[in-house]
Amino acid sequence: MSAKRRIEIRSLYPNQFVPSCLPQVLLFLQLVPNQPSKVRPLSSVSALRILLAQSAPPLFDRHTMSQHLEVLKGLVQGSRCLELLAGPELVQYPEKLTSLLAEAEGDEHGSHRDRTHQPV
Repeated sequence: MSAKRRIEIRSLYPNQFVPSCLPQVLLFLQLVPNQPSKVRPLSSVSALRILLAQSAPPLFDRHTMSQHLEVLKGLVQGSRCLELLAGPELVQYPEKLTSLLAEAEGDEHGSHRDRTHQPV
């Protein structure tokens, strides 16, 4: 078992490092080995729940927990949340993700946006 080590990202990607960004989309992956791939809207509440589960709750400190929660809430509220149900064909045809995301972008102008972008 190898130990974790700190990596200086600027040395791996010279002239590409951006110290901060405001994402437009949060994409949550779920592998579905026996289904075709698709992208569907994810509610803000579900997205926040996933992010909290992945944030190692036992490591939270009483003094930082509220700040951490506010950062995650801001991230979810400022982004479009989507779930990628990734089928086996994405391994062979990864470019399909572009068309799936374009289809989801088209859905933004339909009824999906209103139902899924809820305050958290």
